[in-house]
Amino acid sequence: MFDQIVHAILNSLFIAIGTGIAGLIAQTLVRLHLRLSAEQQAKLDYYVQQAIEFAEEKVEAMVKIQIQPVKEKAGAKLATAIDYLLGKVPGLNAIKAKELITAGLGSSPFGASKSW
Repeated sequence: MFDQIVHAILNSLFIAIGTGIAGLIAQTLVRLHLRLSAEQQAKLDYYVQQAIEFAEEKVEAMVKIQIQPVKEKAGAKLATAIDYLLGKVPGLNAIKAKELITAGLGSSPFGASKSW
């Protein structure tokens, strides 16, 4: 009788400890995932800004040497930035890249220009 009571108490204790440990592991994994997501987002933001800067410089140089017509500058910059971003971020599609570039223009010094 006493052995059964001790056995039941130990089983309950092990279940409680196991559940607690599983909860701690789950919380740690969630925090780790959030940290990786923040790092990934920072890297993506960096690539977006690089794409905007690259497109600005490339298209302006093309306009300067008269390879690119001035009236098509905005479209050329957007297309160039999208191509750059697609080359840097595997698995990204053109629609999402366009959204990211457009959103990134707000925090870019080039976004304030009228040529985008």
